[in-house]
Amino acid sequence: MLNKYKTKPFDNLKIVDLGGGAGGMLDHFNKSNEKYLLDYFEPYLNYAKTKGIRSITGGLDKIHFKPDIIILSHVIEHWSDFKYEIKKLIEIQKINETLNYIEFPGIDSIKKGRREGDILGDIHIPHVYYFSSYVFENLMNRYGFKKIYIDTEIKSIFIYTGVKKVLVNYFELVRNDLISAEKTRKMQIFKNIIKFFTPIFVLKIIRSIRNKKIDF
Repeated sequence: MLNKYKTKPFDNLKIVDLGGGAGGMLDHFNKSNEKYLLDYFEPYLNYAKTKGIRSITGGLDKIHFKPDIIILSHVIEHWSDFKYEIKKLIEIQKINETLNYIEFPGIDSIKKGRREGDILGDIHIPHVYYFSSYVFENLMNRYGFKKIYIDTEIKSIFIYTGVKKVLVNYFELVRNDLISAEKTRKMQIFKNIIKFFTPIFVLKIIRSIRNKKIDF
């Protein structure tokens, strides 16, 4: 996704993957870049080192330089203190330059069929925050970040401008999205029941017809 929105070649850059496990996301960038992995699980960090990735134990407070690209994939929903972490993120931004790739589950994607419309699948102890894409964009705007791209699954790119916008109350819109998600969940249950009782050869014919339509 970053390739679509880059303004210069991804060469000789400082790229940080925060909470990136064994550093798999960094494999997409060539060896001319300085690649940094931050995590708390030593076995992951040790493995990343064998791939030439500079591994650091810790979080945002351990970054003492300003990266060109920051990756936060399935991290923000685990933050225990959003205000503290976003402040640390701002401190390491190159204004109007640093690309921030942020990804985590968006509430408004559930109505479109993610998790078969069942929001309960998103709710578990490690997740502290839950956002719809438009609420998250609005919150990032509040802290001076500008959206370059975002979708309902919150696969997004932001750049820090320092220009802050006001917060908007999206309560009704979120409520309506959750109601729509529940309708999607019930419809999916009905579809699953039909699928269960439909002969396999019929399902294969249906899939074949769908694939032909897609090719066309």
